[in-house]
Amino acid sequence: VKGNAIAQTIEFHAREGKTSEIRAIAIGLFMRNRDRTGLTRIMDFASEDDLAVSSAALSVLRQQAGDTEFRKLLDLYAKKRGGVLVVLTAVCARARNPSLVSSEIISFMREHEEPGQHRQLIALFPILGSSNGLAAVEALIGKGKIHSDIAIAALAKWPDATALPEMLQIMKSENKDPVVTGQMAKGVAKLVASSTELSLEQRVRYAADAFEIATASRERILLLPILGQLPHDRSIDLVESMLTDRQIGAHAASAAVNLCEKLVEK
Repeated sequence: VKGNAIAQTIEFHAREGKTSEIRAIAIGLFMRNRDRTGLTRIMDFASEDDLAVSSAALSVLRQQAGDTEFRKLLDLYAKKRGGVLVVLTAVCARARNPSLVSSEIISFMREHEEPGQHRQLIALFPILGSSNGLAAVEALIGKGKIHSDIAIAALAKWPDATALPEMLQIMKSENKDPVVTGQMAKGVAKLVASSTELSLEQRVRYAADAFEIATASRERILLLPILGQLPHDRSIDLVESMLTDRQIGAHAASAAVNLCEKLVEK
């Protein structure tokens, strides 16, 4: 009973407090109320025009909102309410159903054509890492500079190996942009290094293919340390072929030392 009385008092002051500051303090106390009904009330507060009240509500939502509140947050985001993007990002980071949340973003982007909002929302896809989010990012590449640049940046940050085939495809494309190729080389290096679900053969294939496609020294320098971690004939051949290269020979030598250590361990 005492707990219910406290909750009712908090809600009363959140709704009827005499000043914005009192309401904001009461809204902050909702952080202890983690049921969905409480979050629904917080969503109402976040929609208010009073900045102190809406900011307090958004602070609670940033810590507690989940998949269920995501669509309502997008509707609030459509009104260009400050601070909502931070909440959306936090929800994506703890999403229980990344595919569902990605679908909400895709649907929202179809309904709203604000380029600035699109760019911000595309950047959320790699946080979610869902297959439908990846498909959306891939579809946006080459669809005009406004969307393509941010889609490429999102692809380069993808958290798992499902993005590797598209990364290589972009590196192979004609009219290579050195900035884009560098982003993809960095993305390949990161994923090959971190994707433990890939077999040695797969990791070698992706890293070696990227290395052979890359023509700039700075891109190959990104990939040589990864090849140095993969004890395989193809890795050895590529590293050896670079030992006499004036620009990246030192990096190749370091990779060769690592390969020797890996071969001894093996």
